[in-house]
Amino acid sequence: MNYANSQIEKLSAQTLGGRQDTRGEITKTIESDQTDFQVDADGFLLDHNQYCEAWANHVREQEGIAELTEEHRSIIKVARNYYSQYGVAPMARVLSKITNIPKQHIIYEIFPSGFGSICKMAGLPKPTCYYLTTERNP
Repeated sequence: MNYANSQIEKLSAQTLGGRQDTRGEITKTIESDQTDFQVDADGFLLDHNQYCEAWANHVREQEGIAELTEEHRSIIKVARNYYSQYGVAPMARVLSKITNIPKQHIIYEIFPSGFGSICKMAGLPKPTCYYLTTERNP
C-alpha cells in the first residue's frame, strides 16, 4: 500500500468514526443495551461469537422491523447453525428448504432489506451478495 492510499484509509476511518483493523478494514464499536459490539464499516459483527439477543434487536431496529417473530428467530438459528457447521452463510434457497418458508417470503417480507440483513442480524460475516445489493440499492 502506498502512502497516499494509507492516508485516504486513515481519513475514511476518522470520517466514519472508526479505526482500521490489522487487515486495513475500517471498524467501529456500537453500544446497544449496555453491550459493546465490534463491527465493520457496514455494521456486520467482526466476531460471530459476539452474537446475542441484544445484537439481533439492535439490527432489527436499524432495519425497521417492528419485532422479532418466531420466523425471524427460526431463520437466524438455522443460519447460525449452518455457519457453524460449514463456515459459510447459507444461501436463501437453503434457508427456505430447511425452514419450509418460501424464499420470496424470507427475503421480501420477513427481511425486507434482503439477504444481507439476515446475515447481519444473525451475527454472520458480510455475504458476497451484500456488495451486489448495496450497489444496486444504496
